[in-house]
Amino acid sequence: MAEARALRDGVRAVVYSGFKRVLIEGDNSTVIQAIQGRLTVPWQIAGLLRDVSHYLSQLEHVSITHVFREANMAADWLSKAGHSFSTPIIWCHPPSLEFQDILVSDVMGRSLERRGA
Repeated sequence: MAEARALRDGVRAVVYSGFKRVLIEGDNSTVIQAIQGRLTVPWQIAGLLRDVSHYLSQLEHVSITHVFREANMAADWLSKAGHSFSTPIIWCHPPSLEFQDILVSDVMGRSLERRGA
């Protein structure tokens, strides 16, 4: 539920901000495959994913891919940071040097080995 809600809220924010081209990467394979139409939508998140589809239809170009958690360090950092606030917060600039380093590494194509199970 949390992953689907975050996707809906993020895509809604993208649309309201006026962006038209979006790259979405997510580490929850169920949500990603469901929104790609490769998986029957679980009933618990069906309404949220209908909302996501509605917002996505307003964009010119959308790319949606699954990434492993190790390749999603920025989202992981934001998730952990977000849990420390009692009210929503919006940053216009990277909120810390640590997060800025994560973004720079991501842009440069840093790769990590996936740890074994």
